[in-house]
Amino acid sequence: MKKSLPPRKKNLIRSRFFSLCLPNHRLTPILRSFINTDPDSIASPLRFIAVSATLPNISEIAEFITANEAFVFDESYRPVPLTTHVLGMGNAGEKGGFKFWNGLEKQVPDIVRRFSQGKPTMIFCHSKAETQRLAKVLTEAPGIGEKGLNAAIASRTGNLQLQRALYAGIAYHNAGMEPDDRRLVEQSFVEGKIRVICTTSTLAMGVNTPAFLVIIKGTKAWRGSKGYQDLDQASLLVRRGTASTYCLDSYRL
Repeated sequence: MKKSLPPRKKNLIRSRFFSLCLPNHRLTPILRSFINTDPDSIASPLRFIAVSATLPNISEIAEFITANEAFVFDESYRPVPLTTHVLGMGNAGEKGGFKFWNGLEKQVPDIVRRFSQGKPTMIFCHSKAETQRLAKVLTEAPGIGEKGLNAAIASRTGNLQLQRALYAGIAYHNAGMEPDDRRLVEQSFVEGKIRVICTTSTLAMGVNTPAFLVIIKGTKAWRGSKGYQDLDQASLLVRRGTASTYCLDSYRL
């Protein structure tokens, strides 16, 4: 059975939705005037577009915001075809979860060498510690980084661990970093000066990157008292999609 919001609540939500589509300098006065206003009574040519990469019930959302129509764009609309490979690395077993999922780091260098073709690679990890640990593994792995590649960039950070990685053309990105370091890593990756970047979900959405190869290191993540939990399908699709942001190649992995 469909649940509908009371008229008052529905108008409130729709008014706020309209407001967020306006320029920042107009947001505050619009919020004040629209909060208790029925959007249907507003005589304005305002047009808005709602976009999502993960909503499974787009038709219901369109009905909720009283849109005339909704469009669904499948993978055939991608400017760059995306190829997906699923690699099995053994069985975690009932008691060996921690050892198995953390041991995947040893497999990553071979995967990068096999699929990256020497082009920019983004590796999604599930914690800040994982990004730093894996960056160290890749820095020391033969055939991945190159010592002295980014000496000038490395000198711009005071974080010794990040400095060592950048020096070899490797980097990590997570929410625990200093803002200046995050911006340095992002800019360097976009400019093609970083070969491999290990990141959490901080680079999963809303960031344009030149990643040719995207690796999701494991489909389970540690969730405290719940133990290892499967990543939901939407999270996997969003991470996978970052491989086709820039149209620099005829295909992506």
